[in-house]
Amino acid sequence: MRVIHLIRGVRRLRRRDANGTYTCNASGLDLIRAPHYGANFAVDYLVPSSVGDLDLNTNVSYTDSFYWFPDESLKQRVVNLLNVSVKWTNPSRRYDLRLWGANLTGAQYYSFGSESIAYGQQFSTEPPRTFGITAGTHF
Repeated sequence: MRVIHLIRGVRRLRRRDANGTYTCNASGLDLIRAPHYGANFAVDYLVPSSVGDLDLNTNVSYTDSFYWFPDESLKQRVVNLLNVSVKWTNPSRRYDLRLWGANLTGAQYYSFGSESIAYGQQFSTEPPRTFGITAGTHF
């Protein structure tokens, strides 16, 4: 069985061999799941005080777009993430309380993608904008 796909004006040939395995000619294409650029920037600032330390943290990340599959059938868009947290640690350093927010930009993106003959393309999405409180104890 031979299936011809036309993507971005480039002719690609997908073949199914005797074992049922599909192959495609991906010469000249980008590596899958490999963005050209990525960057992270983090700031962690500690404010000591008599009522306990306050730790302020911000993390910003950028991931360039990339394709999930060799035939370039699905492109992951650029992802910009912003995560922040504020952690208070009591003076004895036995307890802490952290308020946090993740994916504050509300980016919609995938953490995992796979493709099979039986199930087609499957993905696992990352959580949307989330907030939380974490309590800790140290022994």
